[in-house]
Amino acid sequence: MTKTNQTSRKAKATEAKDTTTTPAVLPETAAASPTTIVTAKAPTKADKVITMLRAKTGATIAEIMAETNWQAHSVRGFLSGTVKKKLGLALERAADEVGVQRYRIVEPACEPRRSERRRNRNRDAAGSANVAMTA
Repeated sequence: MTKTNQTSRKAKATEAKDTTTTPAVLPETAAASPTTIVTAKAPTKADKVITMLRAKTGATIAEIMAETNWQAHSVRGFLSGTVKKKLGLALERAADEVGVQRYRIVEPACEPRRSERRRNRNRDAAGSANVAMTA
C-alpha cells in the first residue's frame, strides 16, 4: 500500500465520523431565562394509588385496577407490601353500603419494617453528611 492510499483512507474515515450537529431550539420562555427551566415529574402509579387511598371514601380494588392497569393480586400486594409494610401507613378496610370492600389510609400507625428503617437511617445520615460537607 502506498502512502497516498493510507492518507486517503484516513481522510474518508474522518469524513464519515464528522457529523455536524444543529443546536436544539428552545421554547421562547426558556430562551429568555435558561435557569428557570423546570420539568414536572409525572406522578407514578403508586402516587396515584396513595392519593386515591387518602380520599375520605377510599378506593376499591376494582377502582385501583382501572386506574393503574394492575391485576387484583398486584393491587393487594401493593396494599400489604408497600402501603402497610414499607411506608408504615395504617390501612383501613370497610364494606360500603353495597358490600364492596373499600380501602383507605387512616394515619401512620406503625413503623416501616426493619429493612426500610435501615435504608431511611442510612439515607438520613448521608443527607446530613452532605449538608455538613457543603456548609
